Amino acid sequence: MQAIAKKQKVSLDATLHFFVVLTVYHLETGFGDFCVKHDIVANTGDLPSDRHIAKNCLHDVYTSCFTAIKELLTKKSELVKDTVAVTLDVWTDSCRHVSYQCHRLIYLNEEFEMRNVVLTTSCFMTDRHIAENICKDYRATLRLFDIAGKNSTMVHDRGSNIVKACHLDRLDSKSRDFIAHGLHNLTTIDGIFQVYEVAEVVKKARLIVKAITYNGADLTKEIDFERSENFFF
Repeated sequence: MQAIAKKQKVSLDATLHFFVVLTVYHLETGFGDFCVKHDIVANTGDLPSDRHIAKNCLHDVYTSCFTAIKELLTKKSELVKDTVAVTLDVWTDSCRHVSYQCHRLIYLNEEFEMRNVVLTTSCFMTDRHIAENICKDYRATLRLFDIAGKNSTMVHDRGSNIVKACHLDRLDSKSRDFIAHGLHNLTTIDGIFQVYEVAEVVKKARLIVKAITYNGADLTKEIDFERSENFFF
């Protein structure tokens, strides 16, 4: 039972950590060796699989994060201003073609510090990113976190479906374009990757970085081995 409890704790901590760094943990070079070296697990086979994490841990981690955000926003020192900004982004998974929508809240607290928290990431399993669905999910998110009564400004990438959603929600005068997103599309999508020669250089550079990263992990193992050999002789 103790081993099972430890594996569950490792699973939860690993899930939360790799949510933050946005890397699939079993693809992280040297992660398993690190866990063995510091007695987190006896061998790399004791690490939870991605299926185990998806089945047993994602819901618990999501619930914990959701509860923490709710508690944060209920503090008197947090949402002291009447005006907040909510960034809205929508995209479609290129593999399963599932639609998603993410809401991020930006506001100033009592100490005039800027806060930036992700509220929800919604999944439209059967629906599409049409204006009505975007508007409905946006309103539901504001109600869920008790900020529907705030003077909220929607910040978005000016996609036609989001612009229409603003019309439906009567947010035309309270919506702002997300300039950084537009610059990203302009330089990366419409710029770099439209020029074959530049795109090829970027592709090769990524392959070089990947190769160096993996070789670096092997080099670290060799250095540790040499140090242990020199220590005894």
